[in-house]
Amino acid sequence: MGTLMTGQTTAAKSFRDNIRSYNSALSFASMGARIEVPEGHGPYVYKIHGTIHHLTSNMHPENGRRSFPQMYVLDSSIAAEERMQISANRNCSALVMKNLDEEIRQINPFAGAFKMMNEYEDQIKHTYGSEAACSVRMYIQDTKPNAEQHSARYNAPRANEIAIVFASSDGAPPSNRDICIHPKGKSLINIHQLNPNCDPMSYVLLFPHGDKGWTTTDRTKYSQLQFYSFRLSVREEFSPIFYAGKLLQQYIVDAYVKVESSRLDYLRNNQKDLRVESYLGLMDHVHSLAAEAGVQAGVPVILPSTFIGSPRAMQQNFQDAMTIVREYGKPSLFITFTCNPKWPEIKSNLLPGQHGNNRPDIVARVFDRKKKNYC
Repeated sequence: MGTLMTGQTTAAKSFRDNIRSYNSALSFASMGARIEVPEGHGPYVYKIHGTIHHLTSNMHPENGRRSFPQMYVLDSSIAAEERMQISANRNCSALVMKNLDEEIRQINPFAGAFKMMNEYEDQIKHTYGSEAACSVRMYIQDTKPNAEQHSARYNAPRANEIAIVFASSDGAPPSNRDICIHPKGKSLINIHQLNPNCDPMSYVLLFPHGDKGWTTTDRTKYSQLQFYSFRLSVREEFSPIFYAGKLLQQYIVDAYVKVESSRLDYLRNNQKDLRVESYLGLMDHVHSLAAEAGVQAGVPVILPSTFIGSPRAMQQNFQDAMTIVREYGKPSLFITFTCNPKWPEIKSNLLPGQHGNNRPDIVARVFDRKKKNYC
């Protein structure tokens, strides 16, 4: 995988051009969003609209179409053939897809977990019949398994670093487990954005060893924003994140949306601590309008001016600008500050064969530094 990330051969360049397709085909979960398709011949820019969701699937599909972890119960050659039949993978190489599949099976703990579940399911079928296999469950856990917690309640547990497979007599799941994989089912399984397994399941090419992401247990140590800033810090050792190109852009956008969503959740759940009683007049007005329209008003959520992009933040910025105009008069010049991807500070920090659009992290940091120096 490292050779494909850093190489300058035709196969390596083709891999990086289609890295998002490879990652989607090989991952254990998908990142879903309304993606805006770039137009023209300019640099590639990853844009989304609306919300982001992460989904995985059950062990066996009911419609016969396999996806995500279901491929890892097949032979590598068969799995590669099925992946190549998907239209989104038409520009991928079948040989590269097969080699990556084999490598992930060897080093990724999620691949081992699904293989373990498949073997245990076959064992239950052989011993007790097909109906008994329906009681098999696999829970992908946030922390390492605690054998004492469920030793008296669950039958024949099998565990690795990231998952536990068991046959439950009462169907009750273990506590603090929130991703349950069934042998068969219709619906996709939603992965919460704060689950530490969300990143390694969605970006298998960036975290082939299953490195866990940020979780709420880390809240007292560092914030979610600090965690992603740490992951995007450049170090001397090799990191596939900085060689991922288009996939790096997707990962950064995904991380930003997670941080922004967490901020909104905090504001929604801590309205009493934000002195929203000062907005009681506004709430009374909303309820009055709802009563006149004959509808029931929802729960109002006040976004303070500290939340960038909120109406109050925009209004505050407008008032600040008008204060400057009142003090110093109308401006005679309107100056814009545009980033040049060929700035020496950017080019000197690019890896061999990279362009500015491959490293939005460097471009953003250099632009911010220059803006602070000149403004």
